[in-house]
Amino acid sequence: MKNILSVCGMLTLICVSSFSQAHISPTASDIEDHDKDGMPDWWEHYFSDGRSEKLDPARDDSGEDPDGDSLLNIDEFRYGTHPFEKDTDEDSLDDGEEVHQHRTNPAIADTDGGGRPDGYEVTNGADPLSPGDDHSSVITASVSLRPGWNLISFPVSPPAVSIHEILAPISGSYSAVWSYRNGKWKLYDPDKPGLSDLTTMEAGWGYWINMKHSGMLTISGSAAPKSVDLEDGWNLVGYNSPHSQPVKNVLSSINGKYLSIWVFINGTWKAYDPLHPEFSDLTTMEPGYGYWINAGTRVCTWILP
Repeated sequence: MKNILSVCGMLTLICVSSFSQAHISPTASDIEDHDKDGMPDWWEHYFSDGRSEKLDPARDDSGEDPDGDSLLNIDEFRYGTHPFEKDTDEDSLDDGEEVHQHRTNPAIADTDGGGRPDGYEVTNGADPLSPGDDHSSVITASVSLRPGWNLISFPVSPPAVSIHEILAPISGSYSAVWSYRNGKWKLYDPDKPGLSDLTTMEAGWGYWINMKHSGMLTISGSAAPKSVDLEDGWNLVGYNSPHSQPVKNVLSSINGKYLSIWVFINGTWKAYDPLHPEFSDLTTMEPGYGYWINAGTRVCTWILP
């Protein structure tokens, strides 16, 4: 046993010694830069081996930007980012955007270490350099789902928009999701995700979801945008508010610009006719439901109060 420990200890000592020596006195191959472009040959080779895109250690390509992220090759080297990937840390911000606009670290997804990716903070008005505000604007909402078809929307903006990720809490409980965008239907089939053309879910849109049995979908995120763009004709939109409000008040910004609004609640259709509100059975807009708005021939922007 002593012999084994002695051998292991000797090997460890040798490894540590070698590691330290390598960092104190780098070898010539570590600093070779044949084209004198400020990027060592080993770095250029590392990001070229096995790739169709290549850096050239025999040519000064330090001022080029092959991935189009507004960060030159020499800066990619200095910041430790990938010269052929626009978003090295996958935080939804291009490397150049992080360096030149937000002063965040393009190699670390959460620069301030507060728990939220830099891209999420920028999108939702938080400071990616201040960890204290990462969770200050987080809102949680729950959408109740009954067996069969449900017309829903999100009263908050989730940090991620991947439909698979958002619906993970009710995985196996639904059979299909439909959305109507820009005059076209889109479908997500959880059994055939690769053949589905509906890949995201966001605040501002309405969704038909077919449930196998009842469930509750809880979503956390930031405050949803106050405006929703409407195309001419029918729009399947979301109600971007966590509070119930009278229909007439909610739609005041598009008064005279829409023909009707419909909602599907507990298996029953309800409608609001702005010309005959006294005959309408839809009187209140509520969070969690999706709405059909007929804008007629007008293109307009619905701004919530």
